[in-house]
This record gives sequence, C-alpha cells and structure tokens, in this order.
Amino acid sequence: MINQDEDRNTKNNEQEIKLGYADVSLKTTEYYHDNIIDVYAQISNLTARNADVELKVYEDSLDGDIVFQRTIKDVTNADSVVVPFELDRSKMHVTPGKDKLYIVKVTTEDEVCTGDNQYLLLLPTLESEITGVQICDGRANLTYDYDTNKNKSYQLTATTTPTGVKANVNWSSSNNAVATIDASSGNLTIKGTGTAIITAKADDSAKATVTVTVKSVDKTAPKNVKVNSVKVDSVTLSWNALTAVSNKGKFTKVSTVKNAKKTTFLDKKVSSKKMYYYKVRAYKTVKGKKIYGAYSVVKKVKCK
Repeated sequence: MINQDEDRNTKNNEQEIKLGYADVSLKTTEYYHDNIIDVYAQISNLTARNADVELKVYEDSLDGDIVFQRTIKDVTNADSVVVPFELDRSKMHVTPGKDKLYIVKVTTEDEVCTGDNQYLLLLPTLESEITGVQICDGRANLTYDYDTNKNKSYQLTATTTPTGVKANVNWSSSNNAVATIDASSGNLTIKGTGTAIITAKADDSAKATVTVTVKSVDKTAPKNVKVNSVKVDSVTLSWNALTAVSNKGKFTKVSTVKNAKKTTFLDKKVSSKKMYYYKVRAYKTVKGKKIYGAYSVVKKVKCK
C-alpha cells in the first residue's frame, strides 16, 4: 500500500445519501498508520424520525466477503453516531498497481422508510506492492533450549509474494531479553528464557510473525529424598545417587537411573557398620549434552 505518514488524515469523504423517507448523511474519514487503516463512519439522521441503520463493509464487491458489520438502533437527528473499524493492509488481497475496493453500505428499513446506499472506499496500491510474507516456510512457532543455545545465532528466512518483486524486509523482536534479531539480515540470537514475537515486515506493508520460545531444563533439586531400607549389605534410595565415606569426603557416582519414572535405587556396594552419605540430582540430555539440575540435601545412612 502507499506509505502514508503516521496518523495522516488522507481525505475526508462526505456523501449525503437518502434512505427512503429518511435523510441520512454518511461521512467517512480514513487515517493511515503503519499497516492499519482506521476508518470512521459517521452516520447522522437529518429528519425528526428515528431510524435503525445497518452498516456493512464489503471487500471488492457486494458479492465479496463482509469484513465488518454493525447495526445501530434509533439514530436520531440530535446525535450522530460514529462507527469505527480498521482495515489491515498486510491481510489484503490486492493486485499491484490497482486500487483496492471496499464498499461501505448503509441500509435502513421500517414500516415507513426503506432504502439503502453505499460509499466506495478506494485504496491505491503500488506497482511493486508486496502482498504477503512468510517466515521459515510459514511456521508459527520456533522453540529453543536455553542451556545448549545461549548466545547462539540462527538465520531466519522470509519469503515475499509476488516472487518477482524486490522487497526490503525489516525484522524486529518484541522481547530482546529472550531473543534479538538483526533488523536487516534476520539473524536471531538466543539471550534468555521466555517468549518473543519476531516480526518480518516488507516495505511497511505486508508482514508476518513467528513466536520464539526459549526454555531451560528444570534444575530444581529432587525433593523428599528418602532412605527406604538399610541392611547389612545394601541401602535403598533413589536415582543418580553419589556416596562418600564421610560428610566432607569426595562423592563418587554410584549409579544413573535413566527411567525418569523410577524413583528408587538399591546400592549393594556398601559395608556393614560404615557411614554413607547420599545426594541425588536429575539431568536431561539435550542434543547429546547432559544438563544437570541441583543436588538434593545430603542423606546420612549407617549400615547395620
């Protein structure tokens, strides 16, 4: 679409229309800002008789899709009614170089007055109009693991239609604390956990978004670590247990339980009358790398 200055009032279109016996005026005003066109339809009843008015906005023709509609009850001659609606340029189906048509139609009908009329809203387009943008082949979501991707960069791609028209794509991120993106190249860098909306906008017209979600492995220490059984030659407790012969000694890994649903472990490598200390932590393997959580509290056990 034609790039207008922010909040520029491009024209004030006024058309007085007669609906049966009731004289009703319709005034439309359009404001352009970014990709949105704000339209205000002001309806006034010029007679003493109240009128119910239905407002509809059609795309391309009266046989086209209805993009907006509203019924206004009891329009009086004392107070005009302003009905606002918006048109999103990035979602319009247009032919480059040809005006985009919307038909604003008002209708009134009761036992005395019946009539309708319409206003043609023409939106000019450029010969090089970009009508659509896709990010990463139309994907709506991109998910990254924070622990393995912190400060790593990935190239996002945007395709525009029509394909034969040269387009400049500008990138932006809604949350730079989660992910930053180079405005011209589309190079994405992971910064933190959370969600960011990445937007690719072509020449201030069509645009597309993708949601980037960055998650981190839960590093919470296991809770409720218990010693379930103590015997002369065995101790029963849970996963990934480490042992030491003194509270200040060096812990040594004794086992890894890969089944996350299993919450017990039997240690048979113990000796009678000796004191052992156990602690437990969880881990997750992400792209071949083990990401560990925090350790649980230390449990002291003396074999019988």
